[in-house]
Amino acid sequence: MAIDKKKIYKKDFSLHIKSVDKEKYVIRGIFSTADQDRHGEIIDQKGWHLDEFMKNPVILFAHDQWTPAIGKAIELMIDAEGNLSGAIQFAVEEDKSGLAETIFNLYANGFMRAFSVGFENQVIEFSQDDDTVTLKENTLYEISCVNVPANGRALAYSKGIDLAPLEKLEADLQKKVVRETEKELNLSDESVEKLSEGIAKQIQKEISADKPGVQVKNKVETPTGRDSGYSARSINKAVRQLLKKKSALAK
Repeated sequence: MAIDKKKIYKKDFSLHIKSVDKEKYVIRGIFSTADQDRHGEIIDQKGWHLDEFMKNPVILFAHDQWTPAIGKAIELMIDAEGNLSGAIQFAVEEDKSGLAETIFNLYANGFMRAFSVGFENQVIEFSQDDDTVTLKENTLYEISCVNVPANGRALAYSKGIDLAPLEKLEADLQKKVVRETEKELNLSDESVEKLSEGIAKQIQKEISADKPGVQVKNKVETPTGRDSGYSARSINKAVRQLLKKKSALAK
C-alpha cells in the first residue's frame, strides 16, 4: 500500500569514507544506504531526486542556514551498489574563519563520521508483513555535517586539530537558540491570563463530559471543590511555573 504524504525529514547517516584528498580537501564516500534505521524506516535509494539539491549543492554545518557554507558537493549519484554516494570539497582556502579546515580535518582523521540529509518525502510505503516503513520518492534539499562526539574532542586536540572555530560557531548557535527561546517565553501577564482561560475552557469540556452539572466558569469563578480539583489560581500558578522552568532550561 502506498500513501502520498509530504513531510520534511532530517536523518543522520554514518559516513562511509572511500577516500580523502588532503591536497584538494575532498572526501569521497557513501552518504545514505537502504539500511533500516532505529525508527524502523528505510530510504529507497532508487527514489532519490537530486536535481533540486544540485542547483545549489552547498554543505552546511548542523543545518545552520545563516552561517556561510563550509563546502560543496562536487559529485552526487546513486552508485553501482545502489547507495547515495559522492564527493565533498571543503572550502578550506576560501573560509577565513578556519571552520571549513577544522571540519575537514575532523572527518579526514575519523573524529566526525556522520552527515545529515534534509529531504521531502512524497510517498510512504507500509509493509503488511512487519512494521517496516519505506520512504519512496525523496527530494534532497540539504546535506549537513553533524557534530563530533563529545568523547572524540580530547583525541582531536591531541592530534593537533584546532577546534576553536568549531567551538565559536557552537557558542554562537547556542546563543541564537537562547534568544529565540526567550522571545517565545516572553509572555505578558495578560497573555498568561488568556492562556489560563483557554486551559480552563478545555478543563470545562472534559469535566462536563464526565460529570454533567459540574461547571467550570472562568478564571475567577472556577470552583475549587473536590468534584473539579481545579481553580483559576492553581491554573495560573502552574502556567507561570512552567514558563519559569522553560526559561531556566533555556539558560
